Amino acid sequence: MESQPSYEELLAENQQLKRRVEELEQKLEELRRKFLIPTLVQGLLVPARRDSAFEQLLTLGDEAKQIFLSVLERPKETAIELGAIAPREPLTGEPFETLRLIAIEGLVRLEAKDAVKHLVKLLESDNALLRLKALWALGKLKDASDEI
Repeated sequence: MESQPSYEELLAENQQLKRRVEELEQKLEELRRKFLIPTLVQGLLVPARRDSAFEQLLTLGDEAKQIFLSVLERPKETAIELGAIAPREPLTGEPFETLRLIAIEGLVRLEAKDAVKHLVKLLESDNALLRLKALWALGKLKDASDEI
């Protein structure tokens, strides 16, 4: 007849399992950063994948908010830093303005009230559509804060 493990043995095994779970969670986070986020940001630049990538990015909550805020300030640099595009990729202009417009929409969807100062800066943009979207977002974020 096999003897039952002692309380101390079960406790030690439980601690080992907890450490292993923490290690796996850390590896999963590394993989997510390495593959998921770049793929989603890259998807924002591809019209056929844009909606799906946007919705998936929104599920990242605060992390998505930080990405969107960074995109508002430095769209191409953010895409490069996240690994969504190669540093020497010849993209300029329109794809990055589109990325900024998407970021504004994302910040509104995430009710990112801390985005207000970034949006106010966009009111001075040369791009009329960007100014209009920033103004729309400021109104939406104000409406959201009024409801609280």
